[in-house]
Amino acid sequence: MTEFSSNSKDGNESQNYIVDFPETPNSQLNRSNNRLILPSIQDVVFTGNSRVNDVLELNKTQQKIKNLEIRLQATEVKVVRLQNEMVNSLRNNLDTLNEEKSARQFIETNLKFQHDTFMKTNIKLKQTEEQLHENRITMQSMIKYTRNLENSILESQKDLFARKDFQVYFTHSLTGSEMNRLILR
Repeated sequence: MTEFSSNSKDGNESQNYIVDFPETPNSQLNRSNNRLILPSIQDVVFTGNSRVNDVLELNKTQQKIKNLEIRLQATEVKVVRLQNEMVNSLRNNLDTLNEEKSARQFIETNLKFQHDTFMKTNIKLKQTEEQLHENRITMQSMIKYTRNLENSILESQKDLFARKDFQVYFTHSLTGSEMNRLILR
C-alpha cells in the first residue's frame, strides 16, 4: 500500500488516499463482482520515495475503467431496453398470432357450417325436384284419366241421346199394343 496526499483546488484541505496496487490476484481492481472505483488523483503531493510514473499510469487506468464502466452501464441499459422491446414485440406477435388463429378457426367453422347448409339445401332441392317430377307424372296420368273419362262420358251421353232418340222415334211409330208386347218380352 502506498499513501498519497492531495491538495484541493483552494489549497486549504489535504486528503490522504490509500491505493492498493494490483499486485495480487485478489486485489480490489481484479474483482469482477464488487469492484472498487478509486477517485481520480489530481494534485498529488508525494511523501517519501514513490513511483510517480506508476501513479500517473494508475490514474489513467482508473479513468479508462470509469469510462468503460460508464459505457458498460449505458450498454446494459440499452440491452435491457432492447430485451424489453423484444419481449413486448414477442408478446404482441403471439397475441396477433392467437387472434389470427382464432379468426381462422372462426372462418373455418363458418365455412364448414355454410358448406353443410349448402349440402342440406342441395339435398332438399333434389328431393323437391324429384317430388315435382313425380307430381307432374301423376298429374299427367290424372289428366289422361280425366280425358278418357270425359271421352267415355261423352260416348255414354251420345249413346243415351241415340237411345232416347231411337226410343222417342220408336214409341211414336209403334202403337200401344206393340209396345206392350215389347215390354213383356
